[in-house]
Amino acid sequence: MPPAWGPGHMPSADPAAAPTPDAAPPGPTAPPPPLYATQLPSSTTLHYRVHYLGRAARARLQWQAADGQYQLLLETLAEGGEPLLSQQSQGLLDAHGLAPQRFVDRRRGRAARAANVQQAVARVSFSGSAMVYPAWPGLQDRLSWMVQLGAISAAATEAGQALSRVELFVVDGLGLADTWVFGRLADAMLDTPAGPQATQHWRRDPPHPDGLRAEAWLALAGSTAAHWPVRLRYTLLRTGATIEMWLAEPQAR
Repeated sequence: MPPAWGPGHMPSADPAAAPTPDAAPPGPTAPPPPLYATQLPSSTTLHYRVHYLGRAARARLQWQAADGQYQLLLETLAEGGEPLLSQQSQGLLDAHGLAPQRFVDRRRGRAARAANVQQAVARVSFSGSAMVYPAWPGLQDRLSWMVQLGAISAAATEAGQALSRVELFVVDGLGLADTWVFGRLADAMLDTPAGPQATQHWRRDPPHPDGLRAEAWLALAGSTAAHWPVRLRYTLLRTGATIEMWLAEPQAR
């Protein structure tokens, strides 16, 4: 549930508007990140308690995977039921894990923003920005990355490997993209609303001091929420503002 913070934000636009990547200048490019083996989870629904910029909230994360496709939906509501944020990622499942085709981000008081992957021309374009990025294999969006990281962790665990670093090229709905480099920190036992959970701790530190730090504590194998985030935390380093999610109740389908 990453916040859309930082410089370079674009004005809102209709996410259904047809993208025109051929008429737009290319966005910044970087070498493509590595590709990893993945072990994808079965369809499930998970519930989280959320601290959303100082407000108490709750969230539901729905993951559906079947017939080579996936849909991922995160809905966050204030305690009084007010919608705060809705994010949706959908796409294909391929040899590298999740392959997003469309990402939509809706927030309270703001028009929706979207990222679209044009696979025929291997580009990513946006509903409210002229930026265009290459659609590298393994590309993720601001919601799908957490499932992809868990799928990479699951495959490494199954193979008896100990990964210490994972790189993912991540796009948002605003026309921003970057390679997120996650380092694995010390494993941690967390006391969560769903009970004690043994976790892997992964952290992405931004390359700039005003950027977004992203942290995920993934449940270890053997848990009912194995390789799913038990805890997520996003921190805007410039101000210290945070959004944090704690697993409240896993519910397998």
